[in-house]
Amino acid sequence: MENQEFRIAIPASNSFDFVRISEIIRCEGMQNYTKVFLMNGKIVVSSVSLGTFSRTLCSYGFFHCHKSHLINCSQIQKYLKVGEVEMSDGTTVPVSRRRKEIFQECVIDKMDLLANH
Repeated sequence: MENQEFRIAIPASNSFDFVRISEIIRCEGMQNYTKVFLMNGKIVVSSVSLGTFSRTLCSYGFFHCHKSHLINCSQIQKYLKVGEVEMSDGTTVPVSRRRKEIFQECVIDKMDLLANH
């Protein structure tokens, strides 16, 4: 996982928002737009697709848990066994059935590994 203190430029309707990767809680895709939820409560609506965010952010500790959701693994508070993740802002995000096993291998097992050291 790369340094989450790097900043990225998020293209919005009439500007670019520069945010630290660590400040992004999650991204939610809506057709060709993406809502980016930040720790300060701000939501940036970008004309960039969720797939583009996924390609950029997955190397920084993000996980594409559902076709319309990308989450920052460092912002996970709880995994609910019904297939949902509770994020640091209190929102719950679904983990698709097809990605549950990968989620467990890539996210939960890594966190267990860290907790045991």
